[in-house]
Amino acid sequence: SSVGSRPKLESAFDFAREGDALVVTKLDRLACSVPHLWKLATRLEEKRVALRILNMGLDTATPTGRL
Repeated sequence: SSVGSRPKLESAFDFAREGDALVVTKLDRLACSVPHLWKLATRLEEKRVALRILNMGLDTATPTGRL
């Protein structure tokens, strides 16, 4: 659940390094709301880690994806 404690997600965030990408199949598997997504995306951006959402074709490593 994206509402409760998510130790595996936290582990993935801790493991991610600059230049890596966090890949999820669907947005709803990552975040439960827009503010939650914003918080997670900001954490990734601070670490210079891209976010890829496969079913949306979104990749924040590209200029269009960042927009």
